[in-house]
Amino acid sequence: MMMEIILNEYSLDGQFETMDLFFDSLKPMIKIHKLIKEADTVALLRHHEMYQRLVTHDKTLHDVMVDNRSRTSDEIRVFKRMIRELTSEDPFWTTLPSHKPSDSYVIATNGSIPTNGHGLAEACERDKVIVSFKHPAFEDDTLEILKNNKPIVIMNFIDPSQLSELMHERRLVTPHLYCKYRFNSEKLCFDLLEEDHGFDLLTEGEVRAFISSFKSFHELSWDEILKSDGLEYKLYSPSRKEEDWFRGSQYTNKNISKFRTSRKYRCFGFREGDAFFVLRFELDHKESDKG
Repeated sequence: MMMEIILNEYSLDGQFETMDLFFDSLKPMIKIHKLIKEADTVALLRHHEMYQRLVTHDKTLHDVMVDNRSRTSDEIRVFKRMIRELTSEDPFWTTLPSHKPSDSYVIATNGSIPTNGHGLAEACERDKVIVSFKHPAFEDDTLEILKNNKPIVIMNFIDPSQLSELMHERRLVTPHLYCKYRFNSEKLCFDLLEEDHGFDLLTEGEVRAFISSFKSFHELSWDEILKSDGLEYKLYSPSRKEEDWFRGSQYTNKNISKFRTSRKYRCFGFREGDAFFVLRFELDHKESDKG
């Protein structure tokens, strides 16, 4: 099953005062783009003339991509690489559009803006999902389009965690990839989760239990986490070195901690700053019993 998402070209109409402000706005879009590429179950369709859209009042996406005068960094190079992919590589919905020129499509809140021939109209005839750049007119989660005066509601995403939620609901993403983008590394980071000790060990019911616990963990402050009787967050401290589950691993020198995801299950990892880096799941309590 492949979900088709439309990149909303109307969300670029010269709203940024400078290219630097545009670059600063791109972090959520970068993560959305990476999520879609990693999942490989979603097609991000765009207009073949996306490169002509204005970023500032006088600079297009193409201008941004080829401009060498703007500040340079690894991050900017990543941004430009994404822009190049979005503007010059398939898939383009314009190759085989699903909406008809004979139909009328307008934004319900602004009937003066016709959308026929644009991504908003195309989204109405596909999976009714769009992704937008940062724009004051496209901040809401939904957008109503009138097709021949009949309303069609399309979903609008500007945040990778919200898109990952939809993909998870539709079974278009693995639990690991879902958690990686759903929690956005702010409180829980899943980049280091070891496959041999991760979601592949779990049944569908166990996956739900773990994810439910992660959501609870994510919503709490660190003071609340440390005081929570339900999570029982504590330092992992086996009494003997030979019983250390992480002995000989690259995390030997880390202060490993653990917390409960159920009465029986545990999650192991380490904290750096405000982020907890998830490393391993435990299902049988054998390691927890050692410390």
